[in-house]
Amino acid sequence: MRSEISVIIPVQNDAGPLRKTVAAILAQSNGLVREIILAVGPSHDDTRVVAQELAAAEPIVRVIDNPTGKTPVALNAAITASTAPIIARIDARAVIPIGYLTLAVDTLTESGAAKRRSCPEPRRFSARQRAIAAAMASKLGSGGARYRGSNVTGPVDTAWLGVFQRSALTEIGGYDERFVRNQDAELNLRLRRAGYEVWLDRRLIVDYQPRSTLQALGRQYWKYGWWRMQTGRKHRKLALRQLAVPLAVLVLASSVAASFWMPWLLVLPLGYVAALVAQTFVSKRDLDHRERTMMVGALVTMHFSWAVGFLTSASISVLRRNRRDG
Repeated sequence: MRSEISVIIPVQNDAGPLRKTVAAILAQSNGLVREIILAVGPSHDDTRVVAQELAAAEPIVRVIDNPTGKTPVALNAAITASTAPIIARIDARAVIPIGYLTLAVDTLTESGAAKRRSCPEPRRFSARQRAIAAAMASKLGSGGARYRGSNVTGPVDTAWLGVFQRSALTEIGGYDERFVRNQDAELNLRLRRAGYEVWLDRRLIVDYQPRSTLQALGRQYWKYGWWRMQTGRKHRKLALRQLAVPLAVLVLASSVAASFWMPWLLVLPLGYVAALVAQTFVSKRDLDHRERTMMVGALVTMHFSWAVGFLTSASISVLRRNRRDG
C-alpha cells in the first residue's frame, strides 16, 4: 500500500496559475493526496481570495498564513502543518501530469533516496515567454545543471521541487529560512551531507510557466546569483560552473572598457554574442526569427543578472567580514 502524501505549495502573487496547479494535483489518482496546504504570503493580486475559494470547494485544501512572504518560511510552516509521511513540494506556477505523484512515491521507495526530484519543462504562452523558456532549457541557460536538459536518471547534487521522506526533512531541520532563493540547493547539500541521496527521475516532468518580461527574469536571476553565493559561503563549497558566469561577465565587461585603447579586445564580446546566436539555432524549441532575438536577450539577462547578484553578494560579504575583523 502506498503512503499518503501532503502536498505543500508556497503561494504569493500567484492568482493566475494557482487554480490550474491545484486542479492538476486533485486529478491525481488512488486517493494518494491526503492534503494540499497553501502557504499564502502577502500578495498584490487576488491570490488569497483564490486560495480561500479553493479551500472552500475542496475539503483536502487548507490555507495557512505566511506573513513574511519568504518561500522557506512558507515551506517550513506547511511541513509543520502537514500530517503525511511523504511531502511533495509543488510550485504555484507548476502543473504536474497525471500519475506524477504515484510515480514519485513508487520510485522514492525503490531508490531509497531522501527525495525524488523532478525536471521543469518551461511552457510558452507569449512570444517572449517562448523565448525565455527556450533560454532556460538551453545549455547556455542551464549552466550545466543536470536536471535541465539531461536524460540521466540517478543521484544528483540538486534539482527542482521534490518529493521527500518527511523523516529526512525533520532530521536536518527543514529549510534554512535565511535563504530567500536557492533554498532547494542549500537543503539538498545538507541532505547529502547527512548521508541521504538526492535522486533525479527524468520521467517526472512538470510544466512550468516562466516569467513574462526580461525585467522580471532579471530580478529572478539576480536573486539566484545572490543566494548561490550565500550558499557557497555558508557551506564553503562552489562548483566551477558556478564561478564561470561571474568570471566571464567580468572578462566581457573589462574587454569592452579596454577596447577604447585596444579595439581588438572587442573580439571577446562579439564571440560571446555569436555563441548566443548559435545557441538559438541548436535549441530544441521551434522559434521564429523574432523569438530567436528575444532568446538572445533572455540569455544575456540571465547571465548578467546572475553574475551581478553573485558578485554583489560576494563583495558585501567581504566588506562585512572586514568591518567585523577591523
